[in-house]
Amino acid sequence: MANMELIQDIRDLMAVATGRADAPIVAKFSEAGLTKNDVEVSLREKLASLYNPTDVYASLEGKNQCFALIAESVMAQLPKKVADQFGIFVEQKTVKVGDKPKFIVKTGRKGLKKFVTRGAQGGTYRKGTLDKKELTFDYFTLVGGVRLEYREYLAGFLTMAELQEIILEQAVYQVYVEIQNILKATYSGLPANNKHQASSFVEAEMDKIVATVSAYGTPVIMCTKKFAGTLPLVTQYDQKGINDIHNAGHVQDYKGTRVVILEQSFVDESNTETIVDDSFAYVLPMSADALVKLVYEGQMIISENKLRGTGAIEFQFEQTVGMTTVYTNNLGIYENTAL
Repeated sequence: MANMELIQDIRDLMAVATGRADAPIVAKFSEAGLTKNDVEVSLREKLASLYNPTDVYASLEGKNQCFALIAESVMAQLPKKVADQFGIFVEQKTVKVGDKPKFIVKTGRKGLKKFVTRGAQGGTYRKGTLDKKELTFDYFTLVGGVRLEYREYLAGFLTMAELQEIILEQAVYQVYVEIQNILKATYSGLPANNKHQASSFVEAEMDKIVATVSAYGTPVIMCTKKFAGTLPLVTQYDQKGINDIHNAGHVQDYKGTRVVILEQSFVDESNTETIVDDSFAYVLPMSADALVKLVYEGQMIISENKLRGTGAIEFQFEQTVGMTTVYTNNLGIYENTAL
């Protein structure tokens, strides 16, 4: 089999194994009578033929191709995972190395006052005025390492979906943190009617924020389930709200404004540090431009690194990411510092 055919077969098998294959690819393997387990076995065999770490004469080219295919598959899933969580907030693009993406910023009929916040990894967020319809921004490198060996996958200790999910968890966590940081950085520049900070939930203040945002379109409240649990019933006779609390643990509409839950998770197995900040709720109109502009530049790079002292092999990944936010006076933020 020609090398290009082998690589395309691996791509197709990997797409099926990670549950993201389109209908024609799924049909191809179904018609061949391959079960999910058959797909995993075939994928392992083909990857091993491309690069087998137990072969001392294995080519570096084969290793690079193998890791590039895994990285390509991971990056095919990362934007969707980010969109599933922060879809209303984020517009994402992928560009080649060296290309500067341009995001079109719509100018609304209300002449919204727009600003740009640019983030630098490990630095502060600086605000500057935006006086044009297109914006560009700089990049930082998203990096991570997982205690995982490629040979563990070939030995059948985990599936391709599990291998990639471990890498994705690291990447998604870092992107989530950066998105929240850049959103929080907008707080100080918002008008007084668009924000409130308190050590409890103050109904009148949330009502003020919702009313302000409503002037620009139908608003939604985005927050974690913990924050949503502080939203009160409209009245003690609010039967829908009572049913919502009984079924979901929180009201799903706050005085007619839909509540969208940001899924929560923990940083590690200690279950002490959460990924999404429970104390913030964001209010924005459904028709608004995405506030955060996120770009992935070039390919994700995956490599193996032997750790000093232990000799253990770590999977490392690098992905160049750019992030900027264009925020306006149609965004509302409520911070409950008690959460």
